[in-house]
Amino acid sequence: MSLQITKVGEALQVVSNLLGNVEGISQLSQVIPQILRLVRQMKSQKMLRHVFEEENSNLKQDLQGANEIIRELRDKIEKLEMEIQDLKKASEDKSLKDFDYVTRKEAADVKQEEKKHEQMTSSAQTPAQASSSEGVSVEAYESLQKKIITLKQKLAQVVKLNHSWDEQYHRMEVALKQELEGTKLMMQERNQEVERREKERDEILVAAKHRMEELEAGKADLQKNHDQTKQQLAKVNRYAVSLQGHKQELETEVKRLNEALEQKLQVKEKKPVAVAPPPFRRNEMSKPKKGDEAILLSHEERSILASLSQNELIEELGLLKQQVDVYKSDFYKEQRDRQRANGEVDEIKTELHRTKKKMEKQKQELQIMKDQALAYQFHADEQKRPAAVPRRERPRSSDLVPHGVNYAMNDEYVDAQEEFQICYPPDSSEHGTLDRSDDHFLFTQK
Repeated sequence: MSLQITKVGEALQVVSNLLGNVEGISQLSQVIPQILRLVRQMKSQKMLRHVFEEENSNLKQDLQGANEIIRELRDKIEKLEMEIQDLKKASEDKSLKDFDYVTRKEAADVKQEEKKHEQMTSSAQTPAQASSSEGVSVEAYESLQKKIITLKQKLAQVVKLNHSWDEQYHRMEVALKQELEGTKLMMQERNQEVERREKERDEILVAAKHRMEELEAGKADLQKNHDQTKQQLAKVNRYAVSLQGHKQELETEVKRLNEALEQKLQVKEKKPVAVAPPPFRRNEMSKPKKGDEAILLSHEERSILASLSQNELIEELGLLKQQVDVYKSDFYKEQRDRQRANGEVDEIKTELHRTKKKMEKQKQELQIMKDQALAYQFHADEQKRPAAVPRRERPRSSDLVPHGVNYAMNDEYVDAQEEFQICYPPDSSEHGTLDRSDDHFLFTQK
């Protein structure tokens, strides 16, 4: 299309050289660079649209990553709930007397020991009767008493151990519940964060969609104006060609009339005389005054006029009047065409000025949207960072142990797990706005 516009410009220059109307054609030729500028602006708008689409795809990828994190947290919660259910089932076993870490065999042994203890106590209450009736010796009785004491001690140890296991179970249950509550709170925070980010993303997408629709409408208007301007240029080109053809026709007609007049004068003349005066030019339409007629006519012209008859003079005057009328009509027609062309050029100029203002406004709005998108991307990157880990104690100055990351290439090491926040220096009104590529970053530990 730019080649066509350059060809139209070359054609306009050729027409301006032929017609001599430099002002109107030069004004039209000034329109061509503006049209080229509009074409470049349309290309830049297409490029910005491609950039917005890429940012939209990046936001979708971030959302997918957040959904994967949420799924992992849900799996962890389900595992913790299953562990708690297993612990509850183990605690509900009545045969173990609410002790989780006592096996069934140990519980049966405890029951047997209790039965033996009851039997021994019953036999101890009536030692005399038992010894008299059954003939049990005192030594056997004492050995039984010692066994009872050892069994009581073992029972006390088992009960103490079961109590310790019960306390350990309750501690683990409380810790797991706290961990589950913390995980649930983290899950709620993650869900809220995801909802907030989805809401922001939807708002940005809606705003970008509206903006793209506005840009498409503006692009259609610009294309329409461009087509109209192109049609007007083609129309002016055709009109210039028609004027050139009309000019050639008029020149041939004037040439034919001059030749006819010369032939008539040569036939009627008795003596050889000079050639008839040339026809009046377009800019020499004013008639001479009566006092200047004798000065303008030469001696030969007077002799020619004296030799002609009255009818011939009338015929010659008629031809000259026709020639003057043709030049007058041509002059007035060309003047009207010039005025109309100037009016069309003024209209095209105003339309191009209006279009230029619209393009500048759209460019500013696109820059604002781009800045907002960059700010949102920076905020999203900040949100993606992992949670801060408690800072480890640094070794004493006497114990220089290299650990972490050495940023300054000296004896100072920084923990790699610590989180740092990037802070930009405040913009000062005296120095104006600073370029981000030259900014100095300030690291502050969270």
